[in-house]
Amino acid sequence: MGTVGKKPGLFTDIGKKAKDLLQKGFSTGHMLFFSHVTSTGMCLSTNSIMSEGLVVGTVSSSFKGGGVSSNISFSTLNQVTSETTYEDLIPGLKISLSATVPDAKNLGNAEIVYQHDWVAFTALSKGLKVKPVIECTANFGSPRLCVGGSLSYDSANNAVTSTIGGIGYTAAPISLGLLCNMKEHGSLSLYCLHEFTSNTSWALNLDLSRDKKISDMTIGAWHKLNSQTSIKAKVNKEGILSALLEHELKPLVSVGLCVGLRCLPSDKEKPSIGLAVTVLSA
Repeated sequence: MGTVGKKPGLFTDIGKKAKDLLQKGFSTGHMLFFSHVTSTGMCLSTNSIMSEGLVVGTVSSSFKGGGVSSNISFSTLNQVTSETTYEDLIPGLKISLSATVPDAKNLGNAEIVYQHDWVAFTALSKGLKVKPVIECTANFGSPRLCVGGSLSYDSANNAVTSTIGGIGYTAAPISLGLLCNMKEHGSLSLYCLHEFTSNTSWALNLDLSRDKKISDMTIGAWHKLNSQTSIKAKVNKEGILSALLEHELKPLVSVGLCVGLRCLPSDKEKPSIGLAVTVLSA
């Protein structure tokens, strides 16, 4: 959860290991991703996603050098997105500027990330305008134990829209995260991951409402079958079972197959299936 040395991770990293196991890769849409790195270091990639009959494609190029990285992408939604990131202007400081055209609502974003011994801060301005939405996070501690919080402020309406506090603990083989949403009268979210072995782990996400009743629960497991193949499965409180099989056909080429279905006998919905193909080249 943390970076090297004594630095804690960002506040958004609390519970990240469990979130990745329970969320990453699970999709009922179809995706094709291709990426190629040129001899000059430029990365060219294309991404196509089909979900519920809608196909969205993106072509992007990125380059990194001299502490500056740039990315520009074009999508079939007739949008152009550009992002530039400046790293280590001073040790631990990163600044990102991005803009999407057309985007009459936000007119671009600006983000500052600062990580130092025992502390990590972020500040995000959603909209380069007079009265943007400001999101700030702070995290204090170490890679093993950290305490932090986040706040979202809508300057246009002079209102705090979100306040969340959290604590994270990571010591192999266990990773724990507890988040408390103050704006929702103290609702809690617990994230837990336990690594049985280097090839097997399980995770739990438990959400409690303000009256401490279980509003949502998801439990899942991951197992690496061999050097090329792994499988994940999860089930939630509603009885929705999802399984993900990922296989590396050969170096830099991988395929993922996701299947989801409802286990409750009263449901008659058909199973949903998603296929993802990733190709990387250099």
